[in-house]
Parts: sequence; C-alpha cells; structure tokens
Amino acid sequence: MLKRTFNVFIVLAAISAAGIIYYLFASHGHSLPCVFYEMTGLYCPGCGATRMCRMLMQLDLKGAFRSNQVSVFVLPFIAAVFIRRIYLYIRYGVSHNEKWMDIGAVICIAALIVFGVVRNMPGFDFLRPV
Repeated sequence: MLKRTFNVFIVLAAISAAGIIYYLFASHGHSLPCVFYEMTGLYCPGCGATRMCRMLMQLDLKGAFRSNQVSVFVLPFIAAVFIRRIYLYIRYGVSHNEKWMDIGAVICIAALIVFGVVRNMPGFDFLRPV
C-alpha cells in the first residue's frame, strides 16, 4: 500500500509540474492553439478550457464560466472519478470503472458533443470563448 501511495504521489507531482509549466507559458501568451479551430474555423467543445483553468486558479468563477460553460460542470465529475480511482488503486491495488462512472461519462460526452455543435450555431455567440 505504501508503494502504491508513493507511485500515485510521483504521478500527481509530474502532472502538477507539467500543469504549472504550461500555466507559466500560457500566462506569457505562449499557449497551444486549438488544432480543430485552426483547421475548421469552428470552436470545439474544449476551446477556452485553458483560459477556464487559468481563471479557476485565480478564483475567477465568472470568467471561467464565460470561457467554457460545459467544462466548468464536467470538471467536478472528472475530479470525483479521478479521486475514486486513486483511492481504489491505493487501497486494493486495482482500479476499475463503477456503474456511476460509466453513466456519468456518457452524460458528459453527450453534453460536450451538444455543446460543441450549439456553440457554433448562429445566435449562440454567448457560448463562444471570450
């Protein structure tokens, strides 16, 4: 159990370090462009997610919501699944999907697809990233 905890700590530290480095680059205007937007001129469901995360780190909830409305609601579900799977891995050595995770994933994917289509329709400019 201690070895699994250490493994989780190392992975989380690496992910955190990568996130901090990307945050620092994005703060100076060096963020990665959206390939989907560059190729099609349409906003994908993830457009604005980097700004959303940056605004969440600054505790600007209104700005985060304006950057990507659906991801603000999907993020807590992803965090819950992530935390539960870490717990299962540390405690039992295995991590598997549970029924609520599968149902939630289908709902999140459907919401992101609908959001990706609707945000590009005329009259829904308020759904586009700022």
